[in-house]
This record gives sequence, structure tokens and C-alpha cells, in this order.
Amino acid sequence: MRRRRRPYEGPQTPVGSLDDILSLTGANPLKIMTVSDDACAASTLIQYRMFRDYGVCTSVDSLFDAPPETLPEGPSRERYLARKSVIAWFKAHERQWTPILYRYEIVKASAKRERDWGHLIFVDMSLCRFLLVMVYPSICDCGECGTNRHDYEAMTKYHAHRFMSLLKCVYHDLEIEGWVRATYTTPEQNYTLDPKFASPFEPPDINSTEDAGSIPRPPIICVKSDNFVPCLLLSELEKIDNLRAQDLDSPGQSIPPHVRAQVLGSKDARPGVGSVWQQRNSRRCSHCGILKEKNLMLCSKCKLDYYCGRECQKLAWPSHKRFCRQG
Repeated sequence: MRRRRRPYEGPQTPVGSLDDILSLTGANPLKIMTVSDDACAASTLIQYRMFRDYGVCTSVDSLFDAPPETLPEGPSRERYLARKSVIAWFKAHERQWTPILYRYEIVKASAKRERDWGHLIFVDMSLCRFLLVMVYPSICDCGECGTNRHDYEAMTKYHAHRFMSLLKCVYHDLEIEGWVRATYTTPEQNYTLDPKFASPFEPPDINSTEDAGSIPRPPIICVKSDNFVPCLLLSELEKIDNLRAQDLDSPGQSIPPHVRAQVLGSKDARPGVGSVWQQRNSRRCSHCGILKEKNLMLCSKCKLDYYCGRECQKLAWPSHKRFCRQG
């Protein structure tokens, strides 16, 4: 039987080490790092790990360049303006924190419901101390809509522990001691924060007392490598491994078994919250960009990219195969 000849796909340029790439004329690490509104936190941390020796830190500030009057009415506009207010608060207080994530999922294709999205992440120049600010709508304590203090605090804690679990996965072999400090803000606080929250240090009691009659500020949650609750799922660890396989800094290295045991949790860690946070997320086809709520195909090898059908998957394969982890 004659073997079928594969079509010519052009010269294949091997990917060198990170130092080889950055030694090329005109190479700039800032051009390699990506910034987007709905981002993959694992990809961002892997990028920072790659560039930690170069002191590179990219900001999502550019996402807020659009004039508010040009934005369409609706939830996306409200979300944009709320996050812009938080970033303006940091700038006004001259805090040395850089916003690196606008809205994120722990790893690509992992956020199935609205509850699974984290919000603003800031980092200082150490690249190991992080602030998480969840930005929520006005508080309503009716107990039905899910926009209440209990749900907000539960989701904030959940995302703080998940982000610390991710840090453990990505930075486990580096001699750094990272931590995550988290809180949330709402219109009742005018999207401002307790000044203590942005401290570069870790005070023994960071929660401040409130004046009588004042609106209670949301709690501040501090999570470190020795007190976090493991809450990554096995499927998420597999996807993180697939991303690490693309890492120029340590290509092909999987998460060690002892680290897996430290971060592996279960679905029971998910907070029980109102129905508004249980709504399923739409997904975009990685090839044509069409947005769908269901019936998308997930790449069976890397489990990172969705496609609206086999045709789009076949058309995307020539470029996708360079990054898809082979089983």
C-alpha cells in the first residue's frame, strides 16, 4: 500500500531557548508577553517565570484607554468602569503594584461558570507577592439574587486559595516565598480599598476596625504557601502540564507528584453561591471566533482550545500543532 504523502508545510524553524530568542536583533520580552481582558492565569505566571531574571512586568492599563462614552451599555461596560476605578485608586495612592490580569480563569478552558472567573490581579516587582481584588455589583441581602456579602466573601476566599495553589504549581522549584492577599469591593465603597490592603508588607493584623455607623469594609484575606487550601482539579493540573510543555524556561517538565498532592483538591471546595454566579459561560471558537454557549469541541490532546466543529479544528491545526501537547 502506498503511503500518503503529507502536504508541504514550509520550513520548520526549531524553537530555541529563551536566551537564544532574546539574543536576536530587535528582540523585546515585552512584545512576547501577552495582555488580554479574559486571560489564562497559568499562562501569565509561566511568562513571568520565564522573564523573572529580566525584571519584566506588563500591565493591563492599556485595556482602559477607551473613552467610556464609546462603550456599549450593559454588564461589560459596568465591569470595565468598575475595574478602571480600582486601578485609579491604586494610582492615586502611589502604590507600587502593577495590574497584570483584568479577568482570568486559572487555566485556559477551566472556567465553566461565572463563579469560576477571578478579577483583578496586581503584582509588585518581586513577582511573588500578589493582590487579588474581586469587583462585584451592589450588595443586596435579599438572599435570592446572590449579590450578598456571604457570596462575595466566599468567592473571594475561593479565588485567593486557587491562585495560591497555582503559584505553588508554577513556582514550586524556585527559592521564593510568595503570598496572595485578597479582598473585594463594591459600589458601596465607591470601588475603593482599605489603604492597608496595598501595603507591601504582611502586617500581623491587616484587618482594620471600623468607625461606628460606617459601612463595613470587606475582609482582607492573606494566603501563604503554608496555609492555603488545595483546590485545583485533576483536569486543571493536566492543562497546566500541557502549558508547561510549551515553557521555554523548562520545556516538558510536569508538575512533580509531591506538588500535585499539595495542590490537588476537589469540587467540594467550590463555594455554594447564588444562581447568578452559576450561569454557564459562552466560549469562542479558537479558529473563527464565533461565540457559543454549548456544542463546542475541545482539543483532545492539549484540552486548551475549543472549536465549533471539525472543519475549524482542521483549519487551525497547522498553527495549533506547534503548541499542542502531543499525547
